[in-house]
Amino acid sequence: MRAGASHLCGEPLPVQNRQRSVGGNARKSNLARALAVALVVSASVLGSAAPANAAEVTIVNPPTTGRGCDDNNVSLGQSFTATASGTLTELGIFIAQGSRDTTLTVYAGVGPNGAVLSSQNVSLTEGLDVFFLPTPVRVSAGGSYSFAIADGTCTSGGDLLVSFGQDYAGGAAFRSGGEPASLFSDLAFTAVIQTVDAYPFTGFFAPVDNTPIVNTAKSGSAVPVKFSLGGDRGLDIFNAPGSPTFTVTSCTNGDTDPIETVVAASKSGLSYDPVTGLYTYVWKTGKDLAGTCGTLKLNLNDGSNHSAKFQLR
Repeated sequence: MRAGASHLCGEPLPVQNRQRSVGGNARKSNLARALAVALVVSASVLGSAAPANAAEVTIVNPPTTGRGCDDNNVSLGQSFTATASGTLTELGIFIAQGSRDTTLTVYAGVGPNGAVLSSQNVSLTEGLDVFFLPTPVRVSAGGSYSFAIADGTCTSGGDLLVSFGQDYAGGAAFRSGGEPASLFSDLAFTAVIQTVDAYPFTGFFAPVDNTPIVNTAKSGSAVPVKFSLGGDRGLDIFNAPGSPTFTVTSCTNGDTDPIETVVAASKSGLSYDPVTGLYTYVWKTGKDLAGTCGTLKLNLNDGSNHSAKFQLR
């Protein structure tokens, strides 16, 4: 997506048959798929209409006949929109010319100013370099994320030129600090998201009542929030750090029901009972929440959200 003025230098990329060279921690297996897709799509998002049980979604912004580098700033990057909820496992960058050892970093949000989600040393070489992320990144459908290479500057020999991509509606290229890099629309890239089948959620179970009932509990107590996902899905079921979340809202009139059972716990935590087939999230409420009402929300990594209402006294 174009924006603002640019300080990039670029030139047309001659059409040629290029073999992707593999540097360091790059891999070859997605090359044929990504390039084949690039020939038939235009700044496309694969998997936007994929079935719910799809195991993998690939975003591809194909290269154009342009290439370039940054003549002033250090990093070059691209923001993009996740088209499915799941785990971002791979990123691919099209390099038009040259090679360089640098750092590849993934950020939350648009640009390089969000939280760092993953970072690794990489070797960029001519062609499509695809890298596994050392820290898998949880993403949500419709969410914005960004990646950047730490050294995208031109040198006197112009030894590293990135491939320009087509005009990608889901994000924009950027330079150091997040300034737009708009001599070209976007970088050419690929991103692979491993999706998660939708969980057959049931719950909540006693002692927590489902909406619209408002559960009442003493602030500082530890409430066992029980639910089922249709089996053991492991303990890495939440969509992002910080989930579940409690959002304070205004108290409203409605039916209430006290939490009959609390547990002894000094902090929140998740466990699974193979006998009952239930998950238990022990929610350690804060004493500072006394006198408040709000919603406890479980954000799961299949993209679903499940909430219960509370009033803390």
